[in-house]
Amino acid sequence: MLRAAGAAQASLQVSSSRRLRRITDTDYSGGYAAAVSNTIGTSGVSNPAPQAVYQSQRTGATITYAVPSLTANSAYTLRLHFVESWFNSSGKRQFNVTINGAQVLSNFDIFAAAGGKNVAVVKQFTANADSSGAIKIVLTATVNNASIAGIEVIGAGVSAPAPTAAPTGAPSSRGSGSGGWPSAGWSPYQSGPLTAQVGSNPSYISNSASIVNTLWGGRSSDAGLLQVYAGSPPPSSNDWSADVLYFGHAGDPQYTINCFDYGGGCAASGVKVHIPRGAYPEGGSDHHIDIRDTVTGQDVMLWNAPVPNGSGGTYSVGWGTVVNSNSQGIDAVGSTASGISALWAIRETDLANNSINHAIVVSINGESSQGYVYPAVGNDKQYFRSNYPEMGAHFWLDVAPSQLPSNCPAYAVSYLTALHKYGAYFVDYGNVSSVFGVAAESDMSYTYNGGASVWGPFMSSLGQNSSGASNLMIDNCGINMQMHMHILTPP
Repeated sequence: MLRAAGAAQASLQVSSSRRLRRITDTDYSGGYAAAVSNTIGTSGVSNPAPQAVYQSQRTGATITYAVPSLTANSAYTLRLHFVESWFNSSGKRQFNVTINGAQVLSNFDIFAAAGGKNVAVVKQFTANADSSGAIKIVLTATVNNASIAGIEVIGAGVSAPAPTAAPTGAPSSRGSGSGGWPSAGWSPYQSGPLTAQVGSNPSYISNSASIVNTLWGGRSSDAGLLQVYAGSPPPSSNDWSADVLYFGHAGDPQYTINCFDYGGGCAASGVKVHIPRGAYPEGGSDHHIDIRDTVTGQDVMLWNAPVPNGSGGTYSVGWGTVVNSNSQGIDAVGSTASGISALWAIRETDLANNSINHAIVVSINGESSQGYVYPAVGNDKQYFRSNYPEMGAHFWLDVAPSQLPSNCPAYAVSYLTALHKYGAYFVDYGNVSSVFGVAAESDMSYTYNGGASVWGPFMSSLGQNSSGASNLMIDNCGINMQMHMHILTPP
């Protein structure tokens, strides 16, 4: 039999002849399902599993399999199938493996053993079933998470034929881009004010200069504060990242949302949503989590959310909202104080590749008592400050990319370019020490689903902390922000 780790659960089946059969993931504890769409190289493996087995993995700090229904005290051959689909070099993932308490692999490095990324490798062992007819396999991480794609159990004297057809519908948290997550340049919504480029000679609101002078007075070099949560889980209460985004698929557990705050009458109440196993809300006080359900086409955004149980059913959260993924992303009432979707948060891949194809979304430490302007549909109604912008205010930097100095860091070029092409929208109140805080995706969107940290290496390259919550003052590249920032007239 071959069990495909990380695939949808099903009951264990073993034929009396002990011929090899494919079953889906069951009889485990610990870890979470992770899936990729990468093509896996199998030329170096004798009798490899189907592609989908290697594309559906279980990963975690400690993973235990208790394979039951074997003949008590009988000998079996175990073939453990592995593939490294996230890290690009050796030394990034290591773990120990024990079978029935005996260590068979020490600090096992899949990348090193396979000779590369997305290359299958199989390790074969013999073991006896215990008196209850079970074999226990334990993977314990020593560097990052352990990971396994499949477990093959072969009875004594039985050769190992090629595994049968692969499971389908394996859960995945990823989008459709390279490596599973959306590729660089991805925009969560395809049209509307946040994807519209600012035209030539735009008009400013009448008190633009006054508000800009209030915000930037005495700190004209302040280009904004990038708020980042980087590194591997678990999260901490300091993780206040704006957007933890997962992609729900048909093979993922389906939940029905129940809201318990404010009388329970939230927009998400009663909505059914597919949430991938391994999804986890931010660790900050909001316990915020976003799900793009690729089955229903809805974005479900939840607050005060617990860790999903991994099997579906009722999911009780404090509050939540729903918006169609084909919308303009501006009618997500309750997503942010402005009603503008939190999915607009900056992604690391876009910041690193100068491919931010939408406006920046920012938090400001205060707002006008005048309320809000388009595209906002609401405000906090409690953080009023004199001569501050209205919720939904559209900031614009009048410095073109061609005017940036040659020594401007690449990430700052990406950010300042977006401020000129699309501007920045005031979407939420935030207790930030800068002019405004820039909303960014959370590393948990990657690391809690078997992927490598993206923000950690980025922050490390800038000499910042590679894990935990960090504030990065964005390089203004010599631009006098007080002189060159404006607030545009709403359409």
